[in-house]
Amino acid sequence: VRIFRAWNIGCQLLAALALFGLLRRALRASGQARGAGAPSDLAPAAAAAIFAAHPLCTESVTYISGRDNGQGGMFYLLGLYAAAVAFGRIGSPLHQPSPSPLPQGEGEPLRWPAWLWPAVATFVFGAASVLTKESHLTFPVAVALVYAFFYRGAQPRTMPKGLLLGLAAAM
Repeated sequence: VRIFRAWNIGCQLLAALALFGLLRRALRASGQARGAGAPSDLAPAAAAAIFAAHPLCTESVTYISGRDNGQGGMFYLLGLYAAAVAFGRIGSPLHQPSPSPLPQGEGEPLRWPAWLWPAVATFVFGAASVLTKESHLTFPVAVALVYAFFYRGAQPRTMPKGLLLGLAAAM
């Protein structure tokens, strides 16, 4: 029983860290928090601390039967955090890989969009959330709402069509 309880507490703490990261990125993207440092991170830290110290359903931390709530919520928040990272990177320059061991002129190193891996993590965590608890089918809608409320007007950028198609297919 102690292993299950430790796992549930770990899920709760990881979810609180994901909530802190999500709120911090969202507030900065919307322009409500400027710069790095203690004053701009106080609200996200307070919200995450309250969430970590007082779970909405105590059974998700204390009982084995509530594991689906804690795990599903952890995956849900991790997916939303990964989506916020991907949205923040849309429009940024391509990811530069480490220098290629190929001699000069024998090929150009592969360049991935900077938003690709966070977008993949969004889909993986979203799928894990839905597989853990069926009521988390709202995950694609939550991702679209995070984009619409915090990232749509942050900078002039366009959403990649592949990411839009993936979100639509997930719904």
